[in-house]
Amino acid sequence: MTRAGGGSEVRLKNTRKGEKIGWTGGWLGSFLWLWLLGLVWLAKGRLAGGGIMLGLGLLAGLLLRALLPWKHPEVHYWKLMVPLYGVFALGAGLAVYWAGGWTAAGMGSWSLLIFLPILMPLFQMGRRRWMDGEAPAMPGK
Repeated sequence: MTRAGGGSEVRLKNTRKGEKIGWTGGWLGSFLWLWLLGLVWLAKGRLAGGGIMLGLGLLAGLLLRALLPWKHPEVHYWKLMVPLYGVFALGAGLAVYWAGGWTAAGMGSWSLLIFLPILMPLFQMGRRRWMDGEAPAMPGK
């Protein structure tokens, strides 16, 4: 890469740090509710529910670490996201169940539509792979 206005050539290493922060921070943020709900339920004496939610939060963190796309650059994103979405769905299902069911939680059949935006990344980025964002190798380098 040549710097504008200068004749010297500067090599920049593409670490994709922003993408790594976005992936990790986004998923950690999406599971924050599991840890918070678990702590609230533990404080209220609902030990089984609180422990299970904290356990699901721990499972989500371990899965996230194991399924980092830059550690599996040839795997499609959807294959990396499905287990994380599974933990998310299990946690949401258990939370609704322990709240007394779908109607007791104040939800109707139209409430299922709230999950569509949550699933959008799966459909928007699912076919991509980490290596698709890498710069092509320079011939002879």
